[in-house]
Amino acid sequence: MRSVRLWTPLLLLAAPGCGGDSDTGPPTVHFGQDVCAECSMIVSEERFAAAVVVEADGRTESHVFDDVGCLFMWEAGGGADAAVLTRWVHDYNGGGWAPAESAWYVKSAEIRSPMGSGVASCAAQEEAERLSRLRDGTVLDWGALRELARSEGLVAPPPPAVES
Repeated sequence: MRSVRLWTPLLLLAAPGCGGDSDTGPPTVHFGQDVCAECSMIVSEERFAAAVVVEADGRTESHVFDDVGCLFMWEAGGGADAAVLTRWVHDYNGGGWAPAESAWYVKSAEIRSPMGSGVASCAAQEEAERLSRLRDGTVLDWGALRELARSEGLVAPPPPAVES
């Protein structure tokens, strides 16, 4: 009984953080049913799924993607004209959703992603390093992945500065 009294306050303090912010948290995806916001393919491989939560016209919307490459293409095509609140990627090893900006990525010709980006997302750097060794890949953080996507044409480069 004494242990219950000691743990109850700690559990109550921890509980609010468990579910995350429902407005900006990862969406519920119905794998095999939901379609990618960019390519309109069925989102069927959980390990490659990505999502973005945006604010548009005063309301919060989420969009899901079957490949992180589709997320980049959607944003480059103007999908992110709305304010991006959060981006999510699914852990390749089944660890669930991770914030895209803090996840780690492996780019490899040996990774067969749905739309051919060759990118797998990992929640932890150690997982990415292990996967990179297994798949002869390159480990990237979010910034490096964005630059790689730009150089490969998945993301349009920013417009040139206007000279006055």
